[in-house]
Amino acid sequence: MVGQTVEIPAPPVRLTGDLRIPSSPAGLVIFAHCNGSSRLSSRGRQVAHALNERGLATLLPDLMAPHEAPDGTTDCDVESLSKRLIAVTQWAMSQPSTDGLPVGYLGASSGVAAAMCAAAEMGDGIRGVVSRGGRPDLSCGCLRRVKAPTLLIVGTDQSVVALNELATAQLNCPHELREIRGASQVFEEPGSPERIAELAASWFRRQLPLPSVPVSTTRPARHIAPRQIRERPGRGPRVSAGDRRSDWAYLPWTRVQAKGGPTWLAS
Repeated sequence: MVGQTVEIPAPPVRLTGDLRIPSSPAGLVIFAHCNGSSRLSSRGRQVAHALNERGLATLLPDLMAPHEAPDGTTDCDVESLSKRLIAVTQWAMSQPSTDGLPVGYLGASSGVAAAMCAAAEMGDGIRGVVSRGGRPDLSCGCLRRVKAPTLLIVGTDQSVVALNELATAQLNCPHELREIRGASQVFEEPGSPERIAELAASWFRRQLPLPSVPVSTTRPARHIAPRQIRERPGRGPRVSAGDRRSDWAYLPWTRVQAKGGPTWLAS
């Protein structure tokens, strides 16, 4: 496991994040929280650790500077937050350690709305989204444009459940709504964080791996085993570059005894 604190440019600010990469990661999960210290959140770090143990890299960025964090009386600026999340994603996609990894988002609270808007803008660049007790309804018109398969995890707070059901009605991508019985909106109850980690890890492991390369069904060329080698002639006459046989004219050839009489084979 390789872990480091990184600085990510997102003009006009620079964001701090915690990046953890296990050996041979299957993908990268970027967290989206609506506060100034999301990378230090105990529940967020617990979920990230569970994802790391299941072979997924994680990036927990502080999408807001401490002086920008909401004080409880103001809401997050979803549009600004989604732009910063896109900047974080593009940065991660350009780093040698994470370049080429399929990317997913895990959002919490109002950060889910930012994750949805960012996923809509990134299109096929985002392979999966998980909402942890979030408010995807705040992303408004972005929901219909999200392509990434989305998992919505909620507790038993019926007002939050209703808002998530409202959001699912607007999603055109594959999606699921999962309720954790006995859990509140913030999932502080014993066993709730572990259950979230299990659901999120299972979802990302299914959605993030790169598609497998199809196996060719073309029948391979039949190999003719030579019976008797008589001679190995030199190179043939030079053939013009435009002639389709030019690639064959300079191969070493061998005369062999096969069915039907002697023949020439490229060695």
